[in-house]
Amino acid sequence: MKHLLLAAIPAVVLVSADEAEPSDVFWNDLKVHRFHLEMSEAEWEAMKALDPHKGLAPAERLKKINGEQRELHRSRFPWAEGSLNINGQHLNGIGARYKGNANFNLMRGSLKRNMKIKLDWTNKDQNYNSVETLNLNASGLDPSKLRDVFSYWLFREVGAPAPRTTFAEMTLTIPGRYEKEHLGLYTIVEQVNKSFLKDRFGSKKGLLMKPEGIASVEYHGDDWRFYAPLYRPDDQPSLAQSVRVMDFANVVNLSNTKQFRDSISSYLDINGFLRFIAVNALIVNLDSLLAMLPQNYYLHLIKDTNKFVFFP
Repeated sequence: MKHLLLAAIPAVVLVSADEAEPSDVFWNDLKVHRFHLEMSEAEWEAMKALDPHKGLAPAERLKKINGEQRELHRSRFPWAEGSLNINGQHLNGIGARYKGNANFNLMRGSLKRNMKIKLDWTNKDQNYNSVETLNLNASGLDPSKLRDVFSYWLFREVGAPAPRTTFAEMTLTIPGRYEKEHLGLYTIVEQVNKSFLKDRFGSKKGLLMKPEGIASVEYHGDDWRFYAPLYRPDDQPSLAQSVRVMDFANVVNLSNTKQFRDSISSYLDINGFLRFIAVNALIVNLDSLLAMLPQNYYLHLIKDTNKFVFFP
């Protein structure tokens, strides 16, 4: 990949706030919410039943656990149903599963592990302050419990479309096993979804991808089937979108220096890319595009500009 040299971190640009959205009340870095998760012992055991492939091979979308079909996350984590109380508001029929890789394995012997919770799991109209999905980071590798919040804040301060964060103190009840067991402090990270895209880019449309295992814009010819497992699009791309991704990869990998300089700005939000790389380098992010095992970043094809943007 052609190297884009970074001279300095761009100055922070202050923008006047739009009219507050309901979710703005929730996403407050200075607030600690109160969460209480409860589920039956059967659901709890089902959630802990990892796929036998241990995430090393694709799992079936559905898996039988104790004779019941369970929807799986793409790698290994089954969903379970329970209830969640947020700051005194009780929400039934939520879905919960574990998430993560190294951090999850580090916390394997603890009740406190990374989780994803969908408030609209059984009721599509259910939310909390317009928030439907919660990503709970246990921060097992961070004794300060501040690194995620600070890092996302720094991305946002330089103009990157990064998720918002807040904190939550979590307790857990599994009748007959745990009664309001204190799990500790979690960092809550905003879900990157259609609402996120609408808020940051002005449109829910475009092509959102979450690449994994590729530390560049890799070129694999002109057959989209070779790109999909690596670029991991959120939705099935249109023909034009898939061609755009492949053309972008072609420019990055196969063009000469002059061709690259002449064409890269028509494919990539260069200033946004420099901000993204700058913050990753500044915080020494070992879980990003720059890492040995690149993951946990997004690549989005913006509908209005037809350009690509990277963000955490």
